Amino acid sequence: MTYQRTQREFTARKEEELAAGDELNALLTRSLPDLGRKWDNHLPVFLSAPSLARILWLDSIYRKALEVPGRVVEFGSQWGASLNVLMLLKMIHEPWNASRQIISFSTFDQGFVSVDSKDGPDAQVGDYAVAQGWSQALEQILQTHAARSPIGARENFRIVEGDVRKTFPRWLDENPEALISHAHFDMDVYEPTRDMLRLVLPRMPKGAILVFDELNCPSFPGETQAVMEVLGVHGLALRKSSYQPYSAYCVIE
Repeated sequence: MTYQRTQREFTARKEEELAAGDELNALLTRSLPDLGRKWDNHLPVFLSAPSLARILWLDSIYRKALEVPGRVVEFGSQWGASLNVLMLLKMIHEPWNASRQIISFSTFDQGFVSVDSKDGPDAQVGDYAVAQGWSQALEQILQTHAARSPIGARENFRIVEGDVRKTFPRWLDENPEALISHAHFDMDVYEPTRDMLRLVLPRMPKGAILVFDELNCPSFPGETQAVMEVLGVHGLALRKSSYQPYSAYCVIE
């Protein structure tokens, strides 16, 4: 599978798939006013197989550590699609669990704040940046969803914006009681992945889940090198998903 650059990010989708996506986008934009107040019930008609596969993947890994205490941390959220799915899964699978907060650590409109030679020739500073101010819009979206929760928005999610190498150590200091049940690595690049791996492991009990979004991915070699450096892969029980080509997980043992 090969990746191509589209604006400030990469995609494995072929040109005909991108064109089909553009057509669906136009159909959705045109149809949305006609879908009524329960418009969200009808959105699956526009959902592509890769997008549905992503949701199924997130559900499968979320359920693997339901009995493990701790927070869910996502490193790298971009527009917040996975973050929202994780929060909705929390509201579905354990709606009363006030201790299972979903926490996003992401740079949002900065994208990659640095790249290393281990990240290969294609990654650039600023890749995967979103629109300015998007984190505030995302917060409002998640607040609206969490209003349906029996425990309220504050106990369901938190967004921490900025360079994770600065924000996550501060969060750990501010939350000395916090355990981590799921650590989802989606930063793609070497240095922050390496540094966050070193920091999360002391907070993760047996049975907790490490999730990697671009493992064994030729377009993002830095993520795999970070895993090899911190954890090693010989003897590490990594498991892949049938839903995602480069996503993998391991259980803390």
